[in-house]
Amino acid sequence: MTDVIAKPESTSVTPMRLIETALAQDADLDKLERLWELQQKWEANEARKAFNNAMAAFRAECPKIGKNRSVSFGGKSAYKHATLDHVIEVIQPVLAKHGLSFSWRVDQKGETIGVTCIVTHVHGHQESTTMYGAPDKSGSKNSIQAIGSTTTYLQRYTLFSILGLAAGEDDDASAAANEQSILARFDDPLAAIQSAKSPNELRAIWKELDSEQRKQFDQDIKARLEELK
Repeated sequence: MTDVIAKPESTSVTPMRLIETALAQDADLDKLERLWELQQKWEANEARKAFNNAMAAFRAECPKIGKNRSVSFGGKSAYKHATLDHVIEVIQPVLAKHGLSFSWRVDQKGETIGVTCIVTHVHGHQESTTMYGAPDKSGSKNSIQAIGSTTTYLQRYTLFSILGLAAGEDDDASAAANEQSILARFDDPLAAIQSAKSPNELRAIWKELDSEQRKQFDQDIKARLEELK
């Protein structure tokens, strides 16, 4: 018969163990408060490490996200992108498996819409990223629809950004043909504009846009240009 050997308890000293010892020794309140602050910092660091491990596991397991919708201007296909509902459908089961969830916070100041995506782990640590854009007044949208359109754009791209995701091309031949295009490297023009690192890159993006796209993304380009100054 094989004996079962119990695993010895960890002998590592944590702030909570120090607090227990201090209480047993009738330590003064000042010492207990300092130990409690140390315990909170220790817990926050442990939560951060758990968050990072969960994110690494998620990225290793997350399946490729295909671009499921084509957008056209004047009957001509302009680009493909992954819709927000499609992205969520793909990633949510893997996020949940590793104790991760996400939410958004939306703010508006004047003509600028800000969307913050927050990713939270079950142990309490959370991280966020924020992007800004102007209301999408293209087509015949009313003011509410214009705000809603930009909000959806920004929700998608903040989620992609904080999770380190990229939507895969559905058409490999098309991707190869557009290898030198800045726009071809992104999910759609707004993503390229938001990611531009210099005014020169913004000008290059502007040159690639057709007349309809220039009207649609004019305010976004101006807003990004102001951020780069």
